[in-house]
Amino acid sequence: ALAFGAAAIGLAHAGYHASRGEWHDLLWLCNLAVPLLALGCALRAPLLAAIALLWLAFGTPMWVLDLMTGGEVIATSYLTHLVGPVLALLAVRELGWVRGSWLVASAAAAGVLLVSRLVTPARYNVNLVFSVWAGWERYFPSHALYLALLFAGAAISFFAIERVLAPRLVGGT
Repeated sequence: ALAFGAAAIGLAHAGYHASRGEWHDLLWLCNLAVPLLALGCALRAPLLAAIALLWLAFGTPMWVLDLMTGGEVIATSYLTHLVGPVLALLAVRELGWVRGSWLVASAAAAGVLLVSRLVTPARYNVNLVFSVWAGWERYFPSHALYLALLFAGAAISFFAIERVLAPRLVGGT
């Protein structure tokens, strides 16, 4: 049931972006997390579910911040960012947690950032790989520093979630 729910959310959101010709938006980490979750549930692969949870746990607050500062409201994004994490929590609770998931999630995120940089148009700034988020330039005059801090923040968040939240979800790891 979790696999079908995640797949349905992923397909709805992907369909929205595809209908608008926005293939590049499918590479945002949160947008990749939901199909990854569906695959993890279908294969009963706890590592994939953990990665999805970690990416959504970091990305959802970023999405909320975007909405609060005038970002585009997309109906299917609510499914991705609000229902997706709930499904990921349920999946991790059911499938368990693989120790070191935070490190794999960090490495996989770095890979997605690289792919985003290589294949998406710079004007869309997918995963913030081309420029500092609009309006934040005065706080981060260097894009390299901005990206490094975001990545470090994500990795630290992933580590903290693994150490604090994961044991409570699955009864110890």
